[in-house]
Amino acid sequence: MVSPAHARTLLVKGCLPENSVVIAGLRVVPQAPVAALPEGLQVQGPLDCSDNPALTTVHARVRIEGSLLLRRNKSLQTVGSDLFVALDCAMTDCSALKSIDDNLYVGRDLDLSGCPTAILLPPVGQIGRNLVLPDGYDVACISKTFTVGGKIMTDKSLRADPQSPTKKRVRAPSWAESRGALRKHR
Repeated sequence: MVSPAHARTLLVKGCLPENSVVIAGLRVVPQAPVAALPEGLQVQGPLDCSDNPALTTVHARVRIEGSLLLRRNKSLQTVGSDLFVALDCAMTDCSALKSIDDNLYVGRDLDLSGCPTAILLPPVGQIGRNLVLPDGYDVACISKTFTVGGKIMTDKSLRADPQSPTKKRVRAPSWAESRGALRKHR
């Protein structure tokens, strides 16, 4: 078990051990870049690693017991298998993202708007509510074993009619909102 402050320091140094358990939510600020989230990382709360220019990889078996915010990570290329996010997952505007590996689980919404249209979604995955895809994404490429509990939308369809209740913008919660939701959930 590692405190959030100690985990942040180890992440920045690149020496947070595999299978580390962080005992509360964690926010990594852009001024302290992190190259990768280690294999088997568990965060008992939300993880915000947005605007991180060095982040290239989220390794396998990462488990987040809150929301995962990876917005505007221009170098993020791969997300490993068995990613578990209890609440929302926002990987918006990750312009280098190529693939998300098998067994993805997101309890609520997954937002990939602004990512490349060539991103490979895993053949096996589960999204509890809505999936927002990049403009031009070929929805026919989604495997039958990749399930979405709500709507599948593109960023363009959301901009076309922002007032439509069926095309409502999916917003990942802020850091504070995510922590509050997790406390209520426990």
